[in-house]
Amino acid sequence: MITIRDPFEVVSSFCNVKRRQGAVINAKLTQVLAKNAAIDYERAVNFKANNPDRVLLFHYDSLFDDTYGEKLAAFNPDIQCNPDRVWDSKFVSKAAKKRTPWVTEKYGKKLDGVEKPRLI
Repeated sequence: MITIRDPFEVVSSFCNVKRRQGAVINAKLTQVLAKNAAIDYERAVNFKANNPDRVLLFHYDSLFDDTYGEKLAAFNPDIQCNPDRVWDSKFVSKAAKKRTPWVTEKYGKKLDGVEKPRLI
């Protein structure tokens, strides 16, 4: 399973991490981050295309709005997922104790949406 987020939200999140690391967020940095996100999405799509029976792509928010269950059951009814345990791991509990630019108060919780600019 590969969870995906709205690319706008991904770039916004990376900008926030970079800002917390002390970087100045400008158009050039945002463009690099967007390009890297696009490369990641392209890899996920290609992986799915090359392994259609082994890969499930679904939106991260579906873990919190109960639509993941339908998608997962349609993909393989033998796989069970409990969204309350998605962040249950030794790695996450150790990482959550450390304050880094990647770990915020929202770490391990549903992400906030990003308000997208309106195009005229």
